[in-house]
Amino acid sequence: MNQVSLIGRITRPPVYYCTPRGMDLTRIQLLTHDRRGRAHHHHCLAYGPAALTLHTHLETDNLLLIRGELLYREHRRGDRVVDRPYVLIRQYSFLDAVSDDQALRPARNLSVVPGLE
Repeated sequence: MNQVSLIGRITRPPVYYCTPRGMDLTRIQLLTHDRRGRAHHHHCLAYGPAALTLHTHLETDNLLLIRGELLYREHRRGDRVVDRPYVLIRQYSFLDAVSDDQALRPARNLSVVPGLE
């Protein structure tokens, strides 16, 4: 089973894309720490309605819990090809207020990404 759970802070504003097939996609960068205090940056992707929600409501430094699948994409670096890991977000939960008016509060249950259950 390929499943990963991460809790971390958003390090950059989410980036929204609309794919050539009309699919909503949001890329976020999540900063997590291991037991020794080392920082790890994780590239995470959400599709569909989740992409719109995350793009609309997340800001830099928000705390987020995500669950998903660890995948790899080939990436060229000069004349070599390396595998770049990323997390496909299947569930998420906001762990702190995500806007000034606090329209969204921390979720008790993880929001499931429709179509990706």
